[in-house]
Amino acid sequence: MTEKNSEKSSVKRAAAVAQKAGSRKLNSNEVEVSTGVIFGVKPVPQFILSDIRREFKEPPVPTWFNKDTGRKEPNPDDPEYKKSYNDYIVGLSMAVIDVMVLMGTYSVSVPKGVPEPTSETWKNELGAILRARGWSRSDIAELSDEERYVFWVKYRAATGGGVTGEDSDINRITLAIGRLSGVAEEDVRDATDNFRDTD
Repeated sequence: MTEKNSEKSSVKRAAAVAQKAGSRKLNSNEVEVSTGVIFGVKPVPQFILSDIRREFKEPPVPTWFNKDTGRKEPNPDDPEYKKSYNDYIVGLSMAVIDVMVLMGTYSVSVPKGVPEPTSETWKNELGAILRARGWSRSDIAELSDEERYVFWVKYRAATGGGVTGEDSDINRITLAIGRLSGVAEEDVRDATDNFRDTD
């Protein structure tokens, strides 16, 4: 087969795949992300999101003594407080996103080239990623299927748009779950905006 015929064949195959994908209609409770993975989305109970918020304690604003007024005043510009507050917001946002992903999504369709969340391929990839992040082999071995699924969504399946894009995969997924769960779109955007601040 000549190079030109090979390219033509490749283009035809790509067009056929695109046509097939384009002809599939998404259910109103489905979200297709940039990797081609299609997620089903479902509501997440409000009580779970409220319980998560209660688990994270907002750091108190430090005070300083103002000699001019003769009293203590809040000092939200304290560098340690700013760092603690940022850590609190990012931790809370990550927990909310993780729970929304775990309880509000399931994979409907996974294209070739993306490992299934329960596959040995993904289990091995995740192990390598987490070891590079400093996790011990025993901590990795103790991961549940649910925990591996959340990592799969964030690290493999919903990676498009990065964490800074308005139309990022994670943003689209959490907005869809939020709509079904009765969470205000602004609250969902706040969580994903804070998730972006992790870098």
